[in-house]
Amino acid sequence: MGTGSKKKKTVSWCTTEVSEGAHALKIVDYSLNKGIGVGTFIRSGTFAVGGYDWAIRLYPDGVTEDSKAMAL
Repeated sequence: MGTGSKKKKTVSWCTTEVSEGAHALKIVDYSLNKGIGVGTFIRSGTFAVGGYDWAIRLYPDGVTEDSKAMAL
């Protein structure tokens, strides 16, 4: 800072709103979906909660080769 400069004070904040919703994703014969391939997903229909559109992606064989566990 140059001579005679004043320090500036700043303030930041973040506010959040709570939204609640529910969506049921039923996968019939889930075990038959094992083996569909790493990175391949089962997708729910789109649903809205809190003013946003959402969808669930389920990866039965994992998202990548490094993570071959089921992932949402």
